[in-house]
Amino acid sequence: MSDVARRVSASKETSHGWFGSKSGLFQAALRRNADPVGTVLEAHLDGCAPAERALADVGREFAGLLRGDDAVAINRVTIFEARSEPETAGVLDASGLIHSFDAIS
Repeated sequence: MSDVARRVSASKETSHGWFGSKSGLFQAALRRNADPVGTVLEAHLDGCAPAERALADVGREFAGLLRGDDAVAINRVTIFEARSEPETAGVLDASGLIHSFDAIS
């Protein structure tokens, strides 16, 4: 949290006010990483585009979600923090892929 606060020129107290905790910051990062998938899904919910196009668009964004630089960084944080903050893995599980799969189905 201190590093985040320093990078955005804010106090640690301010960053805690924004996110509540390290877990809250991690959840925000997960949501931000998954936003493009949700945006594409929302755009196709009206059913105007052919199903093949909608699936291709969602698949492209979903693949980016899985293998993008942010996804790699998020997984590294999860592994790094596993011993000291095991709830981080639970946050990833609850907010990450499962949420995306639910949205797609």
